[in-house]
Amino acid sequence: MTAPNSAAASKDNKDNMDDEKQGFSLHTHPAVIYSHKRLQDPTQTSQLHTVHVFDFDQTLFQSPAPNAAIWDPYFFSKIMAWDECGPGWWLTRGTLDFSPEVEATGWAGYWNENLVSKVRESAKDPGCLTILLTGRYGPLYSDILLRMFASKQLDFDLVATKPATVYRLPPSSNPSSADSSSNPSSADPSSDLDSDQPNDRGEVYVKLHTFSTKREFLYNVLLEYPGIRKMKVWDDRPGQIAQFRQAGEKWIEQGMLDSEAQGGGGFEITRVELPLKTMEREKEVALVKRMVEVHNRQVDLEDAAFASGGREEVKYLISGEGVMPRIRPELEGVKDMWDPFWEFVPKRRTRIEMAEVVQYTGVMFSPSTQALLERIALGGGRHQEQGQGQGQGQVGELDGWTIQPPAALQDTDLSTWTPSREFYVFLCARKANAEYRQKLGGLGATVFVLVEGVGQVEGRAWALKVRGVHSRWLKEGCKVLAPDGKVFESVSKYLAAHPVKRFGNVTLKKHGSKPYITMAFDQAQGGRASDASRITKWESLHVDLDSSTNAATTFSTNSIATALTGGQKIVLVGTIGEKVVLGSKIPKFGHFATIPRAEIQIPALIKKYATEKKLDITGHELGETLKTIESEMRRVGVANKQSNHDAIFEIVLRVCAGLGSGTDADAGTGAGADAGTGAGANA
Repeated sequence: MTAPNSAAASKDNKDNMDDEKQGFSLHTHPAVIYSHKRLQDPTQTSQLHTVHVFDFDQTLFQSPAPNAAIWDPYFFSKIMAWDECGPGWWLTRGTLDFSPEVEATGWAGYWNENLVSKVRESAKDPGCLTILLTGRYGPLYSDILLRMFASKQLDFDLVATKPATVYRLPPSSNPSSADSSSNPSSADPSSDLDSDQPNDRGEVYVKLHTFSTKREFLYNVLLEYPGIRKMKVWDDRPGQIAQFRQAGEKWIEQGMLDSEAQGGGGFEITRVELPLKTMEREKEVALVKRMVEVHNRQVDLEDAAFASGGREEVKYLISGEGVMPRIRPELEGVKDMWDPFWEFVPKRRTRIEMAEVVQYTGVMFSPSTQALLERIALGGGRHQEQGQGQGQGQVGELDGWTIQPPAALQDTDLSTWTPSREFYVFLCARKANAEYRQKLGGLGATVFVLVEGVGQVEGRAWALKVRGVHSRWLKEGCKVLAPDGKVFESVSKYLAAHPVKRFGNVTLKKHGSKPYITMAFDQAQGGRASDASRITKWESLHVDLDSSTNAATTFSTNSIATALTGGQKIVLVGTIGEKVVLGSKIPKFGHFATIPRAEIQIPALIKKYATEKKLDITGHELGETLKTIESEMRRVGVANKQSNHDAIFEIVLRVCAGLGSGTDADAGTGAGADAGTGAGANA
């Protein structure tokens, strides 16, 4: 596959679109940035009977995603959202800019080699149409995408992108009229818009969703090549996969693909699951800062124009504006072609001021301890048998003990689970107040954390039950893991080597809550780190600590699989600290009295979404999700009115899509019911 000049290709597409003689051809579709020369040969296209459709991001290629561990959840949602922080992550060119060294290797290590093999196999089949169909914005990414495919020698028949994230309605159009002459057909979303008062200049845009553009393009594929009777799709997003299945059923009902009675296999979709890749921290932070700078420069332009009274001179930054595909006559009766879509009215932006944010206060552990806990989390608990030492210059040995998962997970392959992003004991959300910090012993205080037991919930997550103990209660019979990775046979030996200036206390803010460390969760089954907050039954690890005396005692376990042998007590050494991430100062809005009465109960919509997706969300998560939705509604000018129900519901779907995705901070890696959101807590 040779990468053509993308600028020339775009011009040719435009010329073809303007040429009425071209008609409604797939090759003049604005989404197409590359088409194979064999598609110009009718003798070859007449052989097509199958189409294979490959998604790009997190399917064929492990595109770098923002690292949730770096960012405050509120700001992270702004980075990911369209047009809220500059153009947003997926419309920022730098997200696919790699170093010359990486590009020289052909982006080695980023490709899904299993799927690369399937692409090559598909391309060799003369009866198969091989398509790369991505939601990346074509005018921005076409050149880099084609260069990547050429470097990897991926011989696609068609490469199609998203031609527009938004498109502007012509000024002459009447959004409320389905018969407007400006609309190409009743399938055009502008025919269904309910535009009350746009902005000062009457500008109204339609925001198109990635799935809608993909479905419209595949409709055109099936109409262009009616000999195609089978379709197979590879994608990574569960929401889109469900929508594709519905579309596939409809294509079969319409006779565009084979039904079971006609041989079966008319439509098939495969979910691809790849681990997330992230950039180096410095590069990612620099990229996001550039996004913020773009955003704030736009704020300055808008503020200056409004200050001078020249509102009509304001040029709003509309990211991803592009060409709306013309509707083929055969598709004019497809009423839901562009669903879901929503009306977008440009509004003035508000300045983003980045700042460091304390996400939570907790017991922090060293990188060496983190590494040990990660191995245990994924089922590698028998370190001595494997001959693995902990850290450099190890003192003592970890013989005679093992921390295995709960009995219910003994036969589970935990290597496929997702370990917690960070292992810590949650104490409270955000910065602890002065009184509570004093109870904890102050930031930097050393604490001894005794591992008491293990627990799991519904096969979705497992955790360690822990307790903070004072050094005088731990005499002998301990394995003390020091922050530097060295192991000591007793607390006294540890203290002799590491004198402690100030001891702290593991005191939870909420009475009755239990401290724990989330170990891992099964993301493939919908598990989340916060599920660990629902663990109520714990299996003891041969150690019991009397809650009234805080005295450590041992008891027989009758050879329980998870028991520590030899009565050993495992103690982790941590410090009281704060998790500091990057975020933004949340803008303050006017008094609640100025907010119109809400006509739609948004919390009910969030709960409905969570129920349908089988997600368990805490009250805190509900509140934070509500804040994000209300912020988005203010930004796009959608009032909480019954007439705006569809637009509000679409915003709810978009914001809630991040719930349970594993991209938020590791909620629930902490303690107690009030700590259910753990690292993801965002008070």
